[in-house]
Amino acid sequence: MSVPKSRRNESKIEFDATYFKVMKDAVELTANHFGASENTYINNKLYTDITCKSILECAENLLVKIRIANSIYPQSYEEYIRRRMYQDEAIGICFAILTKYQIAMQMLDIGEQKFPEVIDNLEHEISSIKKWTGI
Repeated sequence: MSVPKSRRNESKIEFDATYFKVMKDAVELTANHFGASENTYINNKLYTDITCKSILECAENLLVKIRIANSIYPQSYEEYIRRRMYQDEAIGICFAILTKYQIAMQMLDIGEQKFPEVIDNLEHEISSIKKWTGI
């Protein structure tokens, strides 16, 4: 018997595609120093470089948490709690990346409206993980 669309979980392919968008966004934004002008980048080089490295580390850590959570097939309450812990950590990492973007764009005087799809992709990832966890 098929499951009504409103009750289906997001497919693994779509879930992975969302994560890969988040990672691609992180790489592109940090490689281009958030789109800051060269003068702005030079004036804020230390902050920008540290923030870029931190965002990339968070994005890589996000993948680890998602993959670990996905590898746990709960057969007991303890396993369910363990998987849920990794899912919650992944959500927290998404919020950390989002916050780092927002602060960097504010510090570098770049409006968030310049990269709406980046914010949308992160919010979609958060939503996807919440649907997966049943929050």
